[in-house]
Amino acid sequence: MLIDFHVPVDDETTPDALKALVARAGEVGLQGLCLLGGAALETTAALAEQAAADGVTLLPGARVVTDRAVLLVFFPRVEGPVASGEWLSAAGGVPAVDAVLEQVAQLEGVAIAAHPYGRVEGVPRLADNVLRLGGLDAVEVRNAALDNGLNELALEAAAMLSLPAVGGSGAADPGRLGRAATLISRDVTGLAELVAAVSEGDVWAVETGPTLAPPPRPAGDRRPRNDRRDRGGRRDRGGRGGGGRRDRSGRRDRGGRGGGGRR
Repeated sequence: MLIDFHVPVDDETTPDALKALVARAGEVGLQGLCLLGGAALETTAALAEQAAADGVTLLPGARVVTDRAVLLVFFPRVEGPVASGEWLSAAGGVPAVDAVLEQVAQLEGVAIAAHPYGRVEGVPRLADNVLRLGGLDAVEVRNAALDNGLNELALEAAAMLSLPAVGGSGAADPGRLGRAATLISRDVTGLAELVAAVSEGDVWAVETGPTLAPPPRPAGDRRPRNDRRDRGGRRDRGGRGGGGRRDRSGRRDRGGRGGGGRR
């Protein structure tokens, strides 16, 4: 099953734009859309009939901007503090990433580091700090809004942390759907199956279309593209440990599985 894990929606997303998203998803072969944001629940309910006709499963989640990272969060059940939003209120106004991860774990959800090497206005870039962030369940390593170099860095981080890798479009733009997604071997008909797939590592990031080209180098910069020196003061990463994934129900470490790839 092919699912786009990162489709942000909000109150300003028009009904026509939402319908276009669902229609486009069916056209490009996507079988699921993870709708993220404050309007995700209402959008899922409003579009349920059209989505079913187009063979697309809608899965509501949250895109949480914390003090140090952007997280994609999914819960197996939308009830109680999840339905009311109280789970996020408990983490504070601009929530600390550790507080959010703790809340997600308590409610048996999953938290995914979104585009850790990309930039989000007003949020310090997570970058290599992802390697020291405990409590993650997966890393977004294919984001159609980013250039390949930043996606490759995220893939490398996921492999070092032995975390599953997911992909998505990263924008509510029908034209971007189908460029990056997540392959799951099982059928996903609801949030419980989605959370289980991420928890059990049954997710693989894939590129299904063209991604953005790297930005041009400043004039006079003659370094080759694969020279990663002086990228935020990062040292050589050999041997650096990290937070990694929390252990649930005695699951073993997956031993280096991180993986994206081209379908």
